[in-house]
Amino acid sequence: MAVFSLIWRCWGHLELGMEVDLYVDIWVLIKYIEYHLDEVIMVRESEAIGCPPQPNGKPL
Repeated sequence: MAVFSLIWRCWGHLELGMEVDLYVDIWVLIKYIEYHLDEVIMVRESEAIGCPPQPNGKPL
């Protein structure tokens, strides 16, 4: 849902011609995706080496 909201904000800023806000929104979207991809990669790597995930889903 957060990704959809960020994309919607980007679209709104694009239509209004607010380039600076658009660039900030795109940067936030990229950082959000990077953060979640890093979490997924860490969990997958811990599962690959045989460490079970913790109850909160984080690797050891």
